[in-house]
Amino acid sequence: MSQSTDAAPSAPPQGPNLLDVAAIQAAALLAVEASAAAAVSGPLLAALHWLQRQSRARFLLAEASGQPTAAADARAWTVQQLHRIAETHLGPDTVVPALQAVVRRAQQTGMAHVAEQVAVQAPVRAPLPFPAAAVEPAPPPVVTLSERLALSAPPSRLELPAPRRHLALSPGSPEAPPSLTDAVARAAHDTALHRIEQAAKALDRATRPADLSGAFTIALRAPDDLGLAAAWIVNHTSNAVARDEAIRRGALLLWIAERDACVVCLALAGHTANVLEGEGFDEFATFGPHRPPEPWPPGRGLTGPPRHPHCRCQTVVYFGVQAGQPDYAAVLRREAIRSILRGYSRPSESHRTRLVAAERALRSGAAANAPKSVRAYAASAVLAGKFPTRAVPVGPARQPRRAA
Repeated sequence: MSQSTDAAPSAPPQGPNLLDVAAIQAAALLAVEASAAAAVSGPLLAALHWLQRQSRARFLLAEASGQPTAAADARAWTVQQLHRIAETHLGPDTVVPALQAVVRRAQQTGMAHVAEQVAVQAPVRAPLPFPAAAVEPAPPPVVTLSERLALSAPPSRLELPAPRRHLALSPGSPEAPPSLTDAVARAAHDTALHRIEQAAKALDRATRPADLSGAFTIALRAPDDLGLAAAWIVNHTSNAVARDEAIRRGALLLWIAERDACVVCLALAGHTANVLEGEGFDEFATFGPHRPPEPWPPGRGLTGPPRHPHCRCQTVVYFGVQAGQPDYAAVLRREAIRSILRGYSRPSESHRTRLVAAERALRSGAAANAPKSVRAYAASAVLAGKFPTRAVPVGPARQPRRAA
């Protein structure tokens, strides 16, 4: 009897889902943040490191010379150079324009990301029309998302697509950066300048090379202030782009948190907001024992990430559960509970906070749908007073179940 050569029909290939896209975009946005922070803070950081080396050499020579006025001369020169560095790298026309350039790059990245989020879903509503003058023609096609996913490079090395300028963004256009980002830029400038002034006062008491350490520890916080502002602006701006497009399309915003995010951000994972109707996110949501911080700036409500400094949450345009697609909101809420019960966290959050969060989840019934083994793991950790590890396991993520 001859054997049939007909091959069994293969299952149709499944393309990337919304969470796949969000994971790649998070890595790309993190690279944009790092690049922006380096561009804004790098020149000041390099100048301060140069001054630290030069000052130490002058103080060592002064100490070796034995001359009474040598240390005073070295101190005066160091303070003079510190003021000169501040004038050069923290001038009013230096920091704010540099951070406004960060806004423009974040908008371009956000535009491309939103287009990808829409492409992998089944939109149920057409975008609302904008005035013709506000819409720019779309550029030629760029590399598609499926082609990017097929690349062998890790997500952090994927190239960002060319900006797609067909999205009209009235509050965040490059010509008129949002007032909120202006406020952040000016606050970062003022804080960094204050650090330099504090360092200069500390130098007034320096008489030995060892006395320089405290002053430069203060001064070197100034570049950190600029870098933090750049990262915050990138995150805020990219999420503002998603919000604008959700309004334009009548879609929802879906909150996505990292697996080892804080207890406040994990409590928001999987939450949605109908921004077209003015909805925001729950500013009181938390798995932890303490009241969450007030959204910044005060009085604006929680319209999206960043929830706090160093927050890496993201919101994506979401059209709800579609045929053949998972319930992404439910998936994210389930994984957030799993992260709490497994103790996934970063060193910035105490073990005590995570243990209390896990205990509360077990007692309140929020963990009722979690696997029995995960609940047992959390109960054992609570009893022992410590999670065995806080690290997120490395490996391919589970694919979410698709709706019927």
